[in-house]
Amino acid sequence: MKLKKILQCDFVVELSLRLDDEFEAKLLKSALRNFCEYGNPIRFNNLAFALRELILIIVARLAPIESVKKASWYEIESDEREVTRKQQLRFCAQGYVADEYLTEELQEEINGFISEFNSAFRLLNKYTHINKKSFGMDPRTAFASMKEMIVSVNEILGSIDSTRQDVHLKVSETVYDSVFAKLVTEVHSELDELSTHTFVEGVMIESHEISHIDENGVHIVGEGHVECSLQYGSSGDFRRGDGTEISDSFPISFEMKTSLHTPNDAELFNEGLNIDNSSWYQ
Repeated sequence: MKLKKILQCDFVVELSLRLDDEFEAKLLKSALRNFCEYGNPIRFNNLAFALRELILIIVARLAPIESVKKASWYEIESDEREVTRKQQLRFCAQGYVADEYLTEELQEEINGFISEFNSAFRLLNKYTHINKKSFGMDPRTAFASMKEMIVSVNEILGSIDSTRQDVHLKVSETVYDSVFAKLVTEVHSELDELSTHTFVEGVMIESHEISHIDENGVHIVGEGHVECSLQYGSSGDFRRGDGTEISDSFPISFEMKTSLHTPNDAELFNEGLNIDNSSWYQ
């Protein structure tokens, strides 16, 4: 099979879409080009070696050594390496998130992903070794084994994505109450300018998600609306029936940050509360 046709295989396209930069793409294409040199009896072994290096490059990109060392859960586990591959894999899935955020099920999911990675890595290692069975492998067997390796790499990278999404979902659920409480407090002060007395009747968070997690905390963005009662006139005016009360609703958007260790400690990030009260002035 020619390189052009191999590059169009769905499992190769899937892997290509997971690559982040030109170097990773060039490495994959070069490995597949070498695989298509049918006169080379070790073309399959070369492919296995290149795929093994590619996945290590991706892990290093997703879990840089210095970033792993900043994670709250990090501790030295080896006299030979500051950061072990297991810790890098854990960072790929968990990032900076402290263990306190994770349920037992999530911790098992992360451990399961690490086990799956190790199984796939052993497969690649196995095929890098040249022996009578792999030397000069016939084209049909070589293609089937090549597909097996790339599918295995795709499954590992997909597992990283899904596990990280599960971690983020759990973190998002955990910080919701503190984000909501902080939002209600801040909304009161922002709306005071619109009336003599402002009463917030309800704050509705319609959507919220984690924008990113770094060593400084969990960053959340979201939007919704606030329902309020705007009263004009003093308390005396209302007793005499001269005051005015108007109900209204305004869209809001927000960006907040919570601590990696204390989910109930939410704060606005970069003055990240916007209440669109433009309709009031129209």
